[in-house]
Amino acid sequence: MKLFRRRLITLVLAATVAISLAPASGSASGWAPSSAVQTATRASGARHAELLSFLMEPVADPAQFEGKRIAILASDGASAFELETARDYFMDRGARVHILAPRPVERAPMVGLAGFVPPGELLTTLDYAGGRRLVAVTWYLDQVAVQDYDAIYVPNNLEDIGRLGTNGQTIRFLVTAQGSRRPIFVTGNATAVIPGSEMPRATRVEGVPAMQARQWRVYAGEGAFDMPELVGAIADTLAATPNREIN
Repeated sequence: MKLFRRRLITLVLAATVAISLAPASGSASGWAPSSAVQTATRASGARHAELLSFLMEPVADPAQFEGKRIAILASDGASAFELETARDYFMDRGARVHILAPRPVERAPMVGLAGFVPPGELLTTLDYAGGRRLVAVTWYLDQVAVQDYDAIYVPNNLEDIGRLGTNGQTIRFLVTAQGSRRPIFVTGNATAVIPGSEMPRATRVEGVPAMQARQWRVYAGEGAFDMPELVGAIADTLAATPNREIN
């Protein structure tokens, strides 16, 4: 089922990119496309091919990231593609991935053992073709500790990232993450949720992923075409993180 969904996402994205790369109708002047346009088109085509190859990559080791934990912090309007691609990639390889969201103001925190009841919230995510998909929230932010995660990822939002970025629970969680030197990964407009940081692009430094994570703490990708590099950066960071006990 996951493979079918991934292939469907691939086909939709491929159609979108194909439309964007289609040559424009000839102008009355008859001028040929400039070399700059041709170069940009080739570059886009190469990135498209890289993305398709990444999406169809088989799982070589289903226990590759066993014992590692990733928090995906999201809200309504999150990009289904950026969220599902990262979630499925690491879950398929043994990582424990939690979808986190701020607790809605109308839902007061419970006390005692009741406070550990999983939320019943469903987030509405959006795909690039305009479709809507639902994803279940694993935990509210006030039910988890930053230290429980090896990496934090905030996907691009196709509606309004501001509601997430200005939420008090979000700010506290991410400030704590920065103070705990947890690596944070973001795509697209999710850069806006990181308090007081200038985002470098997602960077993989061969052989020293742990140093890179400690130095910058935050990685950033611009959108769907950056997912192979961003997921690779998360994978490198997890590989350099000591294993924790599985509870």
